Amino acid sequence: MEVIKLYLFWIICALVLLLQLVVMSMISPEAAGQPGLSAQAAKQQAERAYGSQIKGDLLPRAQRTREMQGPPNPIERSVERIQEVLDSYTVTNTWGDELSRAIEQHRQQLVNIKTDLVERCAWLQAPFMETRGGRVDAVEWYGHYKDTSAAILRRAIDGGIVLLPEASPSDEALAESERLRSVIGLYTDPTALLEGRRDQAVLHMRLTRTVVEALLDAEGVVLANPLLSSEHGDWSLSEPQRVRSRIVSWQWEEAGRGGEQVTPEHGRPHRFTLTLEGPPAALLAGAAAIDAISRPPFVRLGSDWQRQRRHSGGSDERHVSRALDEQMRLRLRYVALDFAESFRNDPSIPASAFEASDVVPSGSPEDAP
Repeated sequence: MEVIKLYLFWIICALVLLLQLVVMSMISPEAAGQPGLSAQAAKQQAERAYGSQIKGDLLPRAQRTREMQGPPNPIERSVERIQEVLDSYTVTNTWGDELSRAIEQHRQQLVNIKTDLVERCAWLQAPFMETRGGRVDAVEWYGHYKDTSAAILRRAIDGGIVLLPEASPSDEALAESERLRSVIGLYTDPTALLEGRRDQAVLHMRLTRTVVEALLDAEGVVLANPLLSSEHGDWSLSEPQRVRSRIVSWQWEEAGRGGEQVTPEHGRPHRFTLTLEGPPAALLAGAAAIDAISRPPFVRLGSDWQRQRRHSGGSDERHVSRALDEQMRLRLRYVALDFAESFRNDPSIPASAFEASDVVPSGSPEDAP
């Protein structure tokens, strides 16, 4: 009896295992829902059924998918095109309803994006001055352009963000001097302006004004150098100094010189190269302010830095230069994208999106989508 108690656990396990084997031997293929069909036969039947479907339908669809040039894009196509995608590329045609809903949602998203881009650029295309019977007097137009652009240049000078070849220029010089006006990309030649370049001149002037306003709001902070104490005199700073970058030059690029192919979805590009001068803190703040302009969208294409060498008494003192005297130049290349012009003939965009007045919109990062 003691021996049985000792092996009682193993005896019970053996009885349970024997019971399982008996039950499994009593289960027939009919109990699994396949009357008279063994597991191997069921496997072969499934291979024959699905094999014909794979060879007859799915493999040709996969082959067409590999041979097509890029993915199918039915977004801008008709209902017939959607059916073609279902018949030719998808695994099953039952995806039609879901695909149609997704396409409709995507179409609406495209309309919303286009509308937002147009609203950001519409003010660039706003009328520059009132017309009389649809005609503009050339002399009156040029006078208005000179006065408006001279006011932009005066505001830049008063704000200390432009480096001019002469100090304290007169209002007449700001309106007439090509040497002064070209520093911030303003046109001066009346002959060229009156021969079909008026729209371009106004648009470029408005872009210039946007950059000027951004630079006026951009201030860098120059901190005291911890390696220089008060005993260094003028070489040290007693307190932080707020500084702005200054415009040295501005060159517009002629249309079509960018090299890339432009489609309406990319926006009408207006490229320019801007050179700023100032301490590194001011240049970084100025470049960041221009990068943040979103009405219209500005895209930086490239930039490079150049250190301004300063000599005093015949010796190179660059290694001990004062923080405020550490002048550098930053050359920036931008493209401003005008979507109001490129989407003007798009019927999906509401007409209200193109309505705007000639105002300087905010270009802060909060306005970005």
